[in-house]
Amino acid sequence: MHFGTFDAGGAGAIHLIRFVGPSTLMQTVFREVDFTEFAFTRHLMSALQLRCEKRLELVIQELRAAWVARMRSLLGRIDGPKILLWIADHRPEEAQGVLASYGNDPLYVDRGMIDALDDHIEDCVEVVYDPGIRGTRTEGMVFSELEAPVAMQMPGIEVHDAATRKLTELLEPYFA
Repeated sequence: MHFGTFDAGGAGAIHLIRFVGPSTLMQTVFREVDFTEFAFTRHLMSALQLRCEKRLELVIQELRAAWVARMRSLLGRIDGPKILLWIADHRPEEAQGVLASYGNDPLYVDRGMIDALDDHIEDCVEVVYDPGIRGTRTEGMVFSELEAPVAMQMPGIEVHDAATRKLTELLEPYFA
């Protein structure tokens, strides 16, 4: 599967990842599907899950392998120390099953995938927030009136403050 991000004018990009085209594996295991009917990946993945969760698991395995390979390639091109930042409403080892994971970002990323990057990163900072805090505080965020509903679904400034504190503590030795 080929992905490209879709940005609907800023914060509108939440959960909107443009589906560009099926991989060879996806075409093989879902021969009966007309992939031109899908513009976004979550819509596609939910439709495939309704057809056959077992076949979808093969596609998810392919996506996970591609993510790890692309992350390794990216990290290999960056000089100096690299720190991975995980911000989510769950820990990587709490990644959920096929259907349940549609509401959680990062979609399908789990502890095993992050562990597979160990030889490319110095550390991984995890900021796990309570999903109930979404939409409770938007002060300090910059968004238009049209983007307000999406901003309410984003982790608020307190989550970003927590990430800043954790990263600062970890990075201080590099700037001493």
